[in-house]
Amino acid sequence: MDTRTLAGLRRAAGHTQESFVGAFAAMAVQLGVQAVVSVRQLRRCEAPDPPLPHPGQQQVLEALLGVPLEELGFDVPAERRSARRANGDQGGVERRRFVVDVGAVPAGRSGGR
Repeated sequence: MDTRTLAGLRRAAGHTQESFVGAFAAMAVQLGVQAVVSVRQLRRCEAPDPPLPHPGQQQVLEALLGVPLEELGFDVPAERRSARRANGDQGGVERRRFVVDVGAVPAGRSGGR
């Protein structure tokens, strides 16, 4: 399974095209972005030489997949490239490490509210 493509990452996450559309909608709500994608649009994006998703769709796809679109073979112009790549951050946010590290903060701190 090729996990360097949109279809490969979708399948690796256990999604059908239909369930991915639902996960996309949920992520858009979580991000506060007004973006939708249909199964038909997803099929086009998974085809060879896919069209570039709209900026809102791009933001949701990158958040959902954890990979900048340019790494998936989309021809992304420089002004639309992922902000973390444009700022030179090659590693991105390690979400699991962040959650683990935040969970490791001692609960019995003095002070606070």
